[in-house]
Amino acid sequence: MVKLTGITERSANGSDKRSAYPLFRKSDILWLLFCFALAAAPWLVNLSAKPAQAGVAKIYYRKQLVQEIQLARAKVGDFTIDEVASFTFHIDQEHQISILEAPCPDQICRHTPPKSRPGELIVCVPEELVIEIVAAPDSQSEDNLDIIIGEAREE
Repeated sequence: MVKLTGITERSANGSDKRSAYPLFRKSDILWLLFCFALAAAPWLVNLSAKPAQAGVAKIYYRKQLVQEIQLARAKVGDFTIDEVASFTFHIDQEHQISILEAPCPDQICRHTPPKSRPGELIVCVPEELVIEIVAAPDSQSEDNLDIIIGEAREE
């Protein structure tokens, strides 16, 4: 076993002298491992979580709802909407929606990754287009709850 020692000190007569204290103690290494495990725990829990069901994509153009799409039942492929003919949308095999073509100058909305989980958004600010993913009406179960406040009491 290699024992790391502390910083080298120079004594008054010019010779090098090592500190008697080790650089790492066993307890330091244990604390470090504990901190790494604590930091990795949420990531590992997220990997084991079941994926959320595809929601409903609500497409708003200039603050008006122009279409709702059930992503789980939507046909895979490209499509346009009459009210927003300058945009081309795409639904992929994993029931995710994205924007393929947009008339805006910066094209940020096109480079946004595909979305399918409730709470996610795709936004095109110059053209005032918003795609909001909400929970499907038939999926209102305890899996979709964000918080429960209080208890139901029977009197």
